[in-house]
Amino acid sequence: MAKCGFDVNKCNRSMLGRGIYFTDNVVKAYQYTQPDDGGMCCVIMARVLLGDFVVATNHSDIPSTSIQPPCKKCMSTVCKKETGTPHPRFDSVVYTGGLNKEFVVYDNWHAYPEFIIFYKRL
Repeated sequence: MAKCGFDVNKCNRSMLGRGIYFTDNVVKAYQYTQPDDGGMCCVIMARVLLGDFVVATNHSDIPSTSIQPPCKKCMSTVCKKETGTPHPRFDSVVYTGGLNKEFVVYDNWHAYPEFIIFYKRL
Protein backbone atom coordinates (compact mmCIF):
# COMPACT_ATOMS: atom_id res chain seq x y z
CA MET A 1 0.00 0.00 0.00
CA ALA A 2 2.87 2.36 0.69
CA LYS A 3 4.05 1.96 -2.92
CA CYS A 4 0.79 1.64 -4.84
CA GLY A 5 -1.80 3.38 -2.66
CA PHE A 6 -5.38 2.29 -2.13
CA ASP A 7 -7.19 -0.12 -4.46
CA VAL A 8 -10.99 0.01 -4.52
CA ASN A 9 -11.01 -3.32 -6.38
CA LYS A 10 -9.77 -5.01 -3.20
CA CYS A 11 -12.58 -3.49 -1.11
CA ASN A 12 -15.52 -5.55 0.03
CA ARG A 13 -19.09 -4.39 -0.08
CA SER A 14 -19.85 -2.39 3.05
CA MET A 15 -22.48 -0.08 4.54
CA LEU A 16 -22.18 2.63 1.84
CA GLY A 17 -21.08 0.38 -0.98
CA ARG A 18 -17.75 -0.83 -2.28
CA GLY A 19 -15.47 2.12 -1.65
CA ILE A 20 -12.48 3.20 0.38
CA TYR A 21 -13.56 4.33 3.85
CA PHE A 22 -11.93 6.99 6.02
CA THR A 23 -12.70 8.78 9.27
CA ASP A 24 -11.46 11.91 10.99
CA ASN A 25 -11.45 10.13 14.36
CA VAL A 26 -8.68 7.65 15.13
CA VAL A 27 -10.96 5.89 17.65
CA LYS A 28 -13.20 4.85 14.74
CA ALA A 29 -10.19 3.59 12.77
CA TYR A 30 -9.03 1.71 15.88
CA GLN A 31 -12.23 -0.40 15.70
CA TYR A 32 -11.05 -1.91 12.41
CA THR A 33 -7.48 -2.76 13.38
CA GLN A 34 -6.39 -6.30 14.17
CA PRO A 35 -3.06 -6.97 15.88
CA ASP A 36 -0.54 -9.24 14.17
CA ASP A 37 1.10 -12.18 15.98
CA GLY A 38 3.46 -9.76 17.74
CA GLY A 39 0.61 -7.55 18.95
CA MET A 40 1.33 -4.73 16.48
CA CYS A 41 -1.50 -2.78 14.86
CA CYS A 42 -1.38 -0.11 12.21
CA VAL A 43 -3.47 2.88 11.21
CA ILE A 44 -3.02 4.71 7.92
CA MET A 45 -3.18 8.48 7.89
CA ALA A 46 -4.29 9.51 4.43
CA ARG A 47 -4.93 12.60 2.37
CA VAL A 48 -8.42 12.32 0.90
CA LEU A 49 -9.86 14.46 -1.87
CA LEU A 50 -13.62 14.55 -1.31
CA GLY A 51 -14.40 16.91 -4.18
CA ASP A 52 -18.12 17.54 -4.62
CA PHE A 53 -19.58 15.28 -1.92
CA VAL A 54 -23.07 14.30 -0.85
CA VAL A 55 -23.98 13.98 2.84
CA ALA A 56 -25.75 10.78 3.89
CA THR A 57 -27.41 10.81 7.32
CA ASN A 58 -28.81 7.29 7.13
CA HIS A 59 -26.99 4.19 5.89
CA SER A 60 -29.97 3.42 3.64
CA ASP A 61 -29.33 6.68 1.71
CA ILE A 62 -26.59 4.88 -0.26
CA PRO A 63 -27.20 1.19 -1.07
CA SER A 64 -24.57 -1.26 0.14
CA THR A 65 -24.36 -2.58 -3.43
CA SER A 66 -23.06 0.79 -4.73
CA ILE A 67 -19.81 0.88 -6.65
CA GLN A 68 -19.96 4.63 -7.30
CA PRO A 69 -21.36 7.75 -5.67
CA PRO A 70 -24.91 8.85 -6.51
CA CYS A 71 -26.04 10.88 -9.50
CA LYS A 72 -26.29 14.63 -8.84
CA LYS A 73 -29.67 14.87 -10.56
CA CYS A 74 -31.65 11.79 -9.51
CA MET A 75 -29.60 10.94 -6.36
CA SER A 76 -29.51 7.30 -7.40
CA THR A 77 -26.36 5.19 -7.54
CA VAL A 78 -27.90 3.60 -10.63
CA CYS A 79 -28.73 6.67 -12.71
CA LYS A 80 -32.16 6.52 -14.31
CA LYS A 81 -31.08 8.35 -17.46
CA GLU A 82 -31.12 5.78 -20.24
CA THR A 83 -29.98 7.68 -23.32
CA GLY A 84 -27.32 10.22 -24.16
CA THR A 85 -24.68 11.54 -21.82
CA PRO A 86 -25.07 10.29 -18.24
CA HIS A 87 -25.75 12.77 -15.49
CA PRO A 88 -22.72 13.91 -13.47
CA ARG A 89 -22.06 12.12 -10.19
CA PHE A 90 -20.86 13.27 -6.82
CA ASP A 91 -17.20 12.53 -6.11
CA SER A 92 -17.67 11.03 -2.66
CA VAL A 93 -20.04 10.40 0.25
CA VAL A 94 -19.80 11.85 3.76
CA TYR A 95 -21.77 9.78 6.27
CA THR A 96 -22.88 11.65 9.39
CA GLY A 97 -25.42 9.18 10.77
CA GLY A 98 -23.15 7.51 13.32
CA LEU A 99 -21.06 8.60 16.27
CA ASN A 100 -18.18 9.46 13.94
CA LYS A 101 -18.09 10.84 10.42
CA GLU A 102 -17.09 8.47 7.66
CA PHE A 103 -15.83 9.50 4.25
CA VAL A 104 -16.15 7.18 1.26
CA VAL A 105 -14.40 7.56 -2.07
CA TYR A 106 -14.96 5.19 -4.97
CA ASP A 107 -11.85 6.06 -6.99
CA ASN A 108 -8.28 5.08 -6.10
CA TRP A 109 -6.94 8.48 -7.09
CA HIS A 110 -9.03 10.36 -4.51
CA ALA A 111 -6.78 9.29 -1.62
CA TYR A 112 -3.21 8.41 -0.87
CA PRO A 113 -1.55 7.02 2.24
CA GLU A 114 0.59 9.70 3.83
CA PHE A 115 1.73 7.90 6.99
CA ILE A 116 1.50 4.33 8.22
CA ILE A 117 1.49 4.35 12.01
CA PHE A 118 2.38 1.16 13.86
CA TYR A 119 1.47 0.75 17.53
CA LYS A 120 0.76 -1.78 20.28
CA ARG A 121 -2.44 -1.74 22.25
CA LEU A 122 -1.99 -1.38 25.98
